[in-house]
Amino acid sequence: FGLNMSSAEEPAKMLAQFQENLSHQEMSRIIEELEQLCLTIKNTNGPDQFVTAASAVTFLGQDLGYDDTDGFEAALGASFEDFVKCMPFLEHKMDDGPNGEQQLVFRLKPRPLTPRYTKKTFKITKSEDLWRVCMKTVTGWIEIPEIEFEIGLDDKRNIDAIYNHLAQAKFNLTQHARASGTGMSDDHKAAILETCAQLHGLLDIDEPWTFILHDSEGTSELHPDDDVLVEYPDEARGGEA
Repeated sequence: FGLNMSSAEEPAKMLAQFQENLSHQEMSRIIEELEQLCLTIKNTNGPDQFVTAASAVTFLGQDLGYDDTDGFEAALGASFEDFVKCMPFLEHKMDDGPNGEQQLVFRLKPRPLTPRYTKKTFKITKSEDLWRVCMKTVTGWIEIPEIEFEIGLDDKRNIDAIYNHLAQAKFNLTQHARASGTGMSDDHKAAILETCAQLHGLLDIDEPWTFILHDSEGTSELHPDDDVLVEYPDEARGGEA
């Protein structure tokens, strides 16, 4: 297994490959079990403890019901190490193994010591930008000021490429307009379909536009985060008072 891509596209392209190979339910199950494993290690050995990818893939494969590690990675469609590297809630590094060999280790990213409202702004100028991974947690929401559009709070964490966040929103709006029948006014339906057309234009990058990821606790992530402007609006307002 292995993927050859540019550094900016790599995490989201890998994520898209996993989503193509796995059902949404199985993808969610693997992520939940991976996070639970990290929490168990953290609670047992402390927050600084890393998990080796080699031990984790063996444990998770068995726990999830796969015959062996090869079967688990065959279901992923790539190596488990690739899977770990594209998870924005994890931090990873190469470390010395027991015999001096290099091995991948990982752990949960530390939560902010004090939750604070965070605003992360990223300018979309080219198609590659759409393949940044956006992890929108339950306290996060997305804003696109150019079309006065928001993707609001959800009851679960959503990890996907920026492109797919918008494509899903466009699909949901289209389905809502179609399913409403006579229960929605023509003007309201036309406004929804106009928003869908605007979202389509954003995905085609007819012109540069702004992706803003808000989070009331600062736990949502853009990955990679280079060229992302991070602001703490509450602190800025406090300084002006």
